[in-house]
Amino acid sequence: MSKIKKRADYLLMRLLDSEGEIDNSLELEKEIEDFIKDHSDYRDQFLKARHLQKIISENRPAQEIDAEKAYDDFMSDHSFSVNKTVYLPQVLKYSAIVIISLIIAGGVFFGTRRLVNKTNQYVEASGTIEAGKARAVLKLSSGEVLSLDNKSGSLQEEDGTVIEFDSAGVSYKFSDRKIEEKFNQLDIPKGGEFFLVLSDGTKVWLNSESSLKYPTQFNSKARKVYLEGEAYFEVANNPLLPFDVVVDDLSVRALGTSFNIMAYDDELYIETSLIEGKVQIFSEEPEENNAYNLYPSYQAKYERRTKHIQQEKVNTDDVIAWKNGLFVFDNEDIESIMHRLSRWYDIEVEYYNLVIGDYHFTGSVRRYEDIDKILDMIKMTTHLEFMIEGRKILISESK
Repeated sequence: MSKIKKRADYLLMRLLDSEGEIDNSLELEKEIEDFIKDHSDYRDQFLKARHLQKIISENRPAQEIDAEKAYDDFMSDHSFSVNKTVYLPQVLKYSAIVIISLIIAGGVFFGTRRLVNKTNQYVEASGTIEAGKARAVLKLSSGEVLSLDNKSGSLQEEDGTVIEFDSAGVSYKFSDRKIEEKFNQLDIPKGGEFFLVLSDGTKVWLNSESSLKYPTQFNSKARKVYLEGEAYFEVANNPLLPFDVVVDDLSVRALGTSFNIMAYDDELYIETSLIEGKVQIFSEEPEENNAYNLYPSYQAKYERRTKHIQQEKVNTDDVIAWKNGLFVFDNEDIESIMHRLSRWYDIEVEYYNLVIGDYHFTGSVRRYEDIDKILDMIKMTTHLEFMIEGRKILISESK
């Protein structure tokens, strides 16, 4: 990201802060005016942000933003008081990063959500679906199964490994006892996430609808775990003992490294994104013995059908946004977006008379918001209608 864009984002953040309050200080207004004079291509973004302020502060429905009117207001209206606090209506109380992303993406709209049902009658959206949370099921080597939802405690495996767990994560304490390698498995359901510390100190963040199989303690020959779904790893450094993550017939090898793997069964690709360090990617099949080196800020995409690997540079902050409590969408189509949301919110999605590829959305949204707030954000720039029926989201075009 360029210094100019970072400066623009910073000023927009101050204009619409994360709690929905508006910073109307004269100093900020002067900074923005100076910035616009030097960088006129950012003019419309600030005009829309300023006009959005007025919409929110007057607590009235918004219409399509009139950029020229907003500009006149922005440059001439200095009748506000310093440090004035304006509270947003509940339906609009989102983080500034969401609003800013929408301003950058295009026009902003507000309104009630309606949907045409099968009888061609308009119906209002109703109900809400809460965000996912820390949820996991632990399968021990003995066959015992434990739900870790909202629980804390400890137990000991046959090899002496102590397992400690609470409502947010589980950790393994290394034991000196050497017996046959025993495996545990941590399963994360839809609408869940969990944190894990392996016996070697490696940290793992598991996303919803994911599973990790791992030994209670690693032997002297290898550190190998088996992943389904998505996880972010911070591998404990051990130059003598590589760390392998096995997904299907693919293996990702690291020493002391931070990386993300997305490997859901219903995705065409297995995506490995390197944040820090270095990894090697190779096939577990004997005839596929080529190893690929991956470097920071690059992603390797392994196509399951052809077994072909391609690399590209990516924004790793976006890739691991889920781990940091955000959804980040970059010109993503509505089907892909709803597919991601379905894992986190444990929902079904249906489309009515909709050409899915016609609708794309760019923005950053907090993962822990109720889903109706996220749908409102998407609606602002896509002109889609959403209705919630239980755990089902119905989507159609605006009428």
